Amino acid sequence: MTSKIHREETKDMSRILLKHVRLMNGEIVDMLIMNGRIAQIDTDLTMPATINVIEGQRQLLMPGLVNAHAHIDKNLLG
Repeated sequence: MTSKIHREETKDMSRILLKHVRLMNGEIVDMLIMNGRIAQIDTDLTMPATINVIEGQRQLLMPGLVNAHAHIDKNLLG
């Protein structure tokens, strides 16, 4: 079975830019991850073409190892 994820050889996987992701407070931001850690959060980050960019499509950004059954809709939507 082959992976559906294809990465260009020139992309720098130690730096990832997540575009248009929703924080827990509802704000839409871009997040730069460098070496597995959050390096920068801003509303419109631009990076060189060698950085791997993932389009978040305004989806909720949650930290890893979170109980997926949490009722976050009650916090974000009222």
